[in-house]
Formats: sequence, structure tokens, C-alpha cells
Amino acid sequence: MLTSIGSPGQKRGGDDLTSSLLDCHERIRRFSKLAVRLAQAEAGDPAEQIAEAAAGVRRYFTVALPLHSADEERSIEPRLVVVRPELGETFAKMAREHRQLEALIEELEPSWRRLIDEPARHAEEAARLLGPSERLEALFAIHLVPEETVVFPALASLAPEERALALGELRARRQR
Repeated sequence: MLTSIGSPGQKRGGDDLTSSLLDCHERIRRFSKLAVRLAQAEAGDPAEQIAEAAAGVRRYFTVALPLHSADEERSIEPRLVVVRPELGETFAKMAREHRQLEALIEELEPSWRRLIDEPARHAEEAARLLGPSERLEALFAIHLVPEETVVFPALASLAPEERALALGELRARRQR
């Protein structure tokens, strides 16, 4: 049975830049899994659950995820490459992967939108959703590891005031 979006999970709390980024990664994983579950929903799943899941996945990947990508590309990368220039190639690879992920999301978005409006069309949309949703989840599984094992630990190289400025930028993006 398709489950709804559910609780947002445990936040790491505090004003820490790394914790905020890791919270985003937790949401990326959760919504990637939900996208696959949505594609695999069964005929007996309630239409309102299908519409709710489609709306949540669409909203996350078209509104929230671009903010996270901007966090990395505009607030984290410019600061880190100054103190850790060896991370330049890591960030270039991350940016290429962001474009791949954006293309997949662009492919999936029309089906999510149709399911929000007409959840009864799920059987018709499922074929369009499953492969790209599974690729999305798999690409994120690969993409997030270097961020968490290389980039996020490198944030400790930043001066506290730079970390605070970056965190302020992350928050400001979400208040617009």
C-alpha cells in the first residue's frame, strides 16, 4: 500500500551548517523513496493517497531541491574552494550530477502533475514513472555519498563567521 508523506523525520537541530545540509539529504532520500513507491502504487491504493504523494514529491523536487542545489553551488562551493582548492573537481562533478538529476525531475514532473489532478490515471502513468523514479533514487544514492564524506567534513575548514554566513544564506533562500 502506498503510504503518505508522513512525518518529516528527526531533525538534527541547532544552527549548524552541516546539520542543516544533512537534514536536506535525509529529505532527498525520503522523497526519492516516495517517488518510487508512488510509481509502484497498486490499483487498490486510495486516490487521495496517490494525489497527496504526487503533490509532495512534485513540490519537494521542483521547489525544495533546487534550493539545496543552490546552497551547495552558491554558498558552500565558493567558500570551500578558497580554503580547499583540491575540492574544485568534486564540486564540478556535483554540478554535472545536479544537471542530470534536474533532467530526470523534468521528465517526471508532468506525470506527477497529472496524478495530482487525476490520481485515477495512476495505471497509465506508472509505466512512465517507474524507470525514471528508480534512476532518480539510484543517482541520489551515488551523488550524496561524496557530499557527506568529503564536502561536509571539509566545512570544518571554514572560519566560524563563514559558516554562519553560509547558514544565513541557506535560511534566506527558504524565506523568499
